[in-house]
Amino acid sequence: MIKLTELMNEYGDFNDPVLMATRASKFSRDKKLSAQKAAAKKRIYGKKRQALEDKLIDINDDIKSAIQQRHALFIDMEEEAGEKGEDWSDEDANRYGQQLNDIDDTIQNLKSLRNKIETRLNY
Repeated sequence: MIKLTELMNEYGDFNDPVLMATRASKFSRDKKLSAQKAAAKKRIYGKKRQALEDKLIDINDDIKSAIQQRHALFIDMEEEAGEKGEDWSDEDANRYGQQLNDIDDTIQNLKSLRNKIETRLNY
């Protein structure tokens, strides 16, 4: 117990303004996070719920469309590679690769948005 008191005296006052501000900001941040979690858990009814469900349907359709677009791009890439044969260049591969990456990013963003809406709807 004596060592603890000595350490406290050595490291200074616990009511230091910087430490107090740090504790206050942590408390404020924790309070905001708990309020956000509570708001996310509230059930949504009526027109707001219907609007979110409609948006969820649209997002699912967009995801399906993007997946079909990705599949079609793969087919186009394979056909072009077959036609060009040895003339297939890194530039061609990079072009298709960039398009595939863009589609994958779109799909990932849509899935993330879908998860947020499902969380909001408490599915």
